[in-house]
Amino acid sequence: MGDGDAKDMITRAVELIRSRYKSDVPIIVRMDSGFMSEDLFAFLEELEVGYLCGGRNYIDIVHYMSCLGDSSWRHYFNPSYSIEHGTWKYFEFGSKCQHWSRFRHTTYELRYQADVSLGWETSF
Repeated sequence: MGDGDAKDMITRAVELIRSRYKSDVPIIVRMDSGFMSEDLFAFLEELEVGYLCGGRNYIDIVHYMSCLGDSSWRHYFNPSYSIEHGTWKYFEFGSKCQHWSRFRHTTYELRYQADVSLGWETSF
């Protein structure tokens, strides 16, 4: 599915939700990294639709994250889960891919692994 197909599908869904429910209802689209495109993000912003998109581990971002000291990271623990499944650390920053026109809010996450030898697992 290309950006055009995704845009058509999103347009129909947004029109349906806003016409049959409420015109000002918050809508958030969740996507995987295959939809990580500035063109699609700009389209969603024009529609006033929020979005969450899984990213890609670009070498420059991975390198930047590896240079951060532990005090730069925020930690999250969900008490509903065990420490192995509910512990994360994350770093928020503005990311601007090589040819993008502007920065976008980005969260880089690392999930704790129960096996001490594994340490933190990358999740972007």
